[in-house]
Amino acid sequence: MKNTQKMNFKDQMIEINHLQFRIRRHGKGKPILALHGFAQNAESWDRLSIDGYEVFALDLIGHGKSDKPIDQEPYQLNAILDQIHQIIHQLFKDRSFILLGYSMGGRIALNYVETYGSNSVDDLIIESSSLGISDEKRRLKRRTSDEKLASEIENKGTTWFSEFWGGLPIFASQKNLDQSLKNALHKQRIENSPHALALTLRSTGQGQIPAIKNERLKMQEKMLYLAGALDLKYTKLARTHFKDVSVIVSGVGHNIHLEAPVEYNRLIKAHLEKEKYENQAHLDSSN
Repeated sequence: MKNTQKMNFKDQMIEINHLQFRIRRHGKGKPILALHGFAQNAESWDRLSIDGYEVFALDLIGHGKSDKPIDQEPYQLNAILDQIHQIIHQLFKDRSFILLGYSMGGRIALNYVETYGSNSVDDLIIESSSLGISDEKRRLKRRTSDEKLASEIENKGTTWFSEFWGGLPIFASQKNLDQSLKNALHKQRIENSPHALALTLRSTGQGQIPAIKNERLKMQEKMLYLAGALDLKYTKLARTHFKDVSVIVSGVGHNIHLEAPVEYNRLIKAHLEKEKYENQAHLDSSN
């Protein structure tokens, strides 16, 4: 995705378990590890720009310039969480960082905190992501629909997928985007590997990832949940499960950082600066 501001981007490759992963970096300061959505890549975060922070945008397995293995095991949730954990260790060592995830990337981020705890995660920012499907019948129904989509992608290709995916009601608000952004979205989708998208759906689709119990997130003291007001499903989820830490962004849908990047950056900066101020106040009161 093209960025409206002049920023210097640096791509680096990291090897984990004999697989190559791309990290796309920009900015300077405290690290933000950003996880993209399904069929996106690290460049979808190019317009995320916050003074005092460095963005580390990861191409998840099977996406962007990261490897796209033909076997399913590296796409399984536990494997992805292990990949991310090792990448974090290589990038940040013992430094704390902010973990940011959108849609599928948000589900993975939530599962990362649940699996590995929040000791090094200084702040968790989730955009338009679910806690998973707890009802087994609904999970089975979703797995069935994900398998159908996976097979169609394999048989019909990514040009078909781009038209289908972009036409889903959840992305209806993106019809108002500039044509250049629409073109970039389409290009990003068709450049995907059909087999990698199919394996992702079969491994970390919403019907595959176990539901997270909301009370487990209490270990994460600092958190922000963002939902677009035009995205009724995730607005309801935000108000039900994240009411104390959520912000509903008016005039936008599912992908806030694409549809309203300036407001998105402002909200995240305000949240992080508030946390920084409260941390300093707590330290001062302890002395």
